[in-house]
Amino acid sequence: MSRSPTSGSAADQLPEPAGPLRPPVQLRLACWIWIATVLVRSVLLLVDARTVMQLGVVPVPWFTAFVIVPILVMSSVVAFWVALAVAVCVVDVLLVLPALGLRAGHAWARFVLTLLIVLNLLSSVGSRAPLGLVSLVPDLAVLVLMYLPPAHRHLTRCAAERDRQRRLLRTEFLKG
Repeated sequence: MSRSPTSGSAADQLPEPAGPLRPPVQLRLACWIWIATVLVRSVLLLVDARTVMQLGVVPVPWFTAFVIVPILVMSSVVAFWVALAVAVCVVDVLLVLPALGLRAGHAWARFVLTLLIVLNLLSSVGSRAPLGLVSLVPDLAVLVLMYLPPAHRHLTRCAAERDRQRRLLRTEFLKG
């Protein structure tokens, strides 16, 4: 064990890693479950939007229905799908970033994912939709996997390694 004679913090008492810190199976599984859940929810959102667009047809007079409306609908439908696809992609990236941060060993990512899961649980409490209730299962699995002891040890080791590297850089900077 490498210990610094000047400081006695818990981060200094951890052994130096032999190589890159590989996340435990629990964290890798939690990340992949979260990413798969985000992608499935996005696909279901697009399918649901398609259903709404198809059912949103309103009967109108003959000329308007066969001449004017198709032109307006085609342009608005294309714009709608492009806007929806862009919005879904942006939201998916924002939802996947914490999972990647968790895999990299950042504790803030576990906090953000916990917050997202709790908000999803709270929004699904009053829902009677079977899909909303089924989507709670992967969320709860991710929540449990993130707080298991191997995951906590990995996040602690990564934080200690980042602190050690910062101290090393600081001393190199002050020497130079």
